[in-house]
Amino acid sequence: MSITPSQQESLVQFHAITNSADIEADRALLERVGWDVQRAIQANDKASGDI
Repeated sequence: MSITPSQQESLVQFHAITNSADIEADRALLERVGWDVQRAIQANDKASGDI
């Protein structure tokens, strides 16, 4: 399944901020939060125990 240019930009932003090693996991997380980068960062921080 392809993603829109806007979704691609969100994925690039999220990946750059988190420096994640798993781009597919990043995409799955963004899909779960409706492609909202801020919500994805918060969810990622909670999952990793950073907050």
